[in-house]
Amino acid sequence: MQYTEEYQNLTKEELRQRVIAAREKYGTKVFVLGHYYQQDDVVEFADAQGDSYALAKQGAANNEADRIVFCGVHFMAE
Repeated sequence: MQYTEEYQNLTKEELRQRVIAAREKYGTKVFVLGHYYQQDDVVEFADAQGDSYALAKQGAANNEADRIVFCGVHFMAE
């Protein structure tokens, strides 16, 4: 990803402000799902929190969002 290095050099507060700006810009057009095992600074912005199965069901049931962001956990992707 071309922005990886840029994001890695931002402070937590700079990252937080970028997420807040994106949430304001996109509103309900983006549905953010946060896994129970995610860090607090990630799930702070989640519209729904739960295990993978519950989040998948909630994401599938959302008819308003154009995009779904699934904040899962690394071991779930292996």
